[in-house]
Amino acid sequence: MAFLATEVINRQSRGQKRKRAEESDDDEPKTIGKSSAIGYVTALTALWSVQASNGKNPYPNPRADPAVRALVRGVPRRENERRYKEFHDRGEGTLIDGYSLTQLASAVRHLWQSGDPELGLRTLTDLLLANAMLLRCGNRVDIELPDLISLQLDGEGIASPCWPLVLVMRTGKTNQSGKVEQVAAFRHRDPLMCPQGALAWYLFWRL
Repeated sequence: MAFLATEVINRQSRGQKRKRAEESDDDEPKTIGKSSAIGYVTALTALWSVQASNGKNPYPNPRADPAVRALVRGVPRRENERRYKEFHDRGEGTLIDGYSLTQLASAVRHLWQSGDPELGLRTLTDLLLANAMLLRCGNRVDIELPDLISLQLDGEGIASPCWPLVLVMRTGKTNQSGKVEQVAAFRHRDPLMCPQGALAWYLFWRL
């Protein structure tokens, strides 16, 4: 508890230590966030577990200490107070912190016209799959052909059968237990915006 309170919670963030020369030294130093504090608690808990298993630490699990939990819970409050004081963008991380369909269409048109076909098609496929499946970067870079399946959905589609592209995931940032997760991307009425079409063109280019 004492280590967290004196050496961790108020520690200056590494980004602040690399402050640019033109910035004023009068700026209030930025301290670490909640995720960093939790990382320290996790490391201390792992150390305690090793020591307890060897009979060298008779004290209870530090993660179960109410004082430790209260200390970590207080980090976001202080961080929010600092962000308000420094006039940070309050739209960050909200519904408006993204891109519009018009901006997406503009980026897609640019990629279709890229002077480097392989780079353009690869980036286009990555962008459209991320948009259609709501995938993290870590999920997309790990995609392999065996992870992709397609099956017809009965009773769906009007003018043609409905064949979604399904991605099967068994690992990820929020899935460390091997749970099977499935997300799908459907055909788009605009061929230039279609994630299935972009993937098909990219695979044909790779042949």
